[in-house]
This record gives sequence, C-alpha cells and structure tokens, in this order.
Amino acid sequence: MAWEKSYWSLMILGDLTGVLLWEGIIINQNIHLHAFDTSSVIAQRYRDEVCESYVMLFGRGVGDDFIFRNDNAMSHKVQLVDDFLYAYYSKRPARSPDLKPTQYVWDAQGRTIARHQPYDRTFSDLKSSLLEEMDLLPQSLINKFILV
Repeated sequence: MAWEKSYWSLMILGDLTGVLLWEGIIINQNIHLHAFDTSSVIAQRYRDEVCESYVMLFGRGVGDDFIFRNDNAMSHKVQLVDDFLYAYYSKRPARSPDLKPTQYVWDAQGRTIARHQPYDRTFSDLKSSLLEEMDLLPQSLINKFILV
C-alpha cells in the first residue's frame, strides 16, 4: 500500500513494561499496530526499530507536510534520536504543534543561522551570529510566537 497524505492522521508511540508499541492511525484505513518484544527500550533500539523502520516510511509517504510528534520518554529524547530525526527532517515546519511557544523563536533563529556560509567555526563567531540574527527578527514575529 502506498501512503498518501490524505491517509495520515496521527502517530502514537507507547512504551509499556517489556513492550514497545508503535501505532499509525490512518484515515479510512485499518489501524497498524506493531509491538516489539523488549525488556527495555534504549535509544539505539528506538532509533533502529521505530524511527528508521516506521517513522521514515510514514514520513516519506506523507512528504513535506509530515509532522512527527514524539512523546517524552527518555529513550526518545536523547541526542542519538534527535540527530537521526534531524538528519531526515531538518526543515521543521514553522509553528509545529510539538514546539513550545518560545521554541518557535529559537526555531526561526536556528533556520537563519543554518543559512550562514561559511558556517561559524568558533563559539565567539556563533555567539555573534546568534545575537545579530536575534536583533534582525521582527518583534511582531516574536510577539506572535509568544502569544500563541
């Protein structure tokens, strides 16, 4: 079955004792539930067995409109998983529902910093760039993000 944008509704992940559940809920389709037999869910297994095997499949099928909402389980929040997801989805949509309001500002600033060529090589250069870019963000945009 080919994934289409109209099928995508929600993705649910759960971490129960000894079992990792991944569920993709698709409009007008059967629910796809996958259970992983595991005594513990560590970041590397989460990355390999869920992110790589399932999240990427759904993400590619949905395309640019894909938004991945992760829960706060410790194995899902480590740098290994963040780096993996960022490599595939480095263009996060503005005002993504999984961001806190103040993170919208940081996200907007991060996108402008990422466009710098050549990249800042030292902490001092990065700090200067961050301060410059923050000054260039329109206050009306910052207010809009915070007042969401």
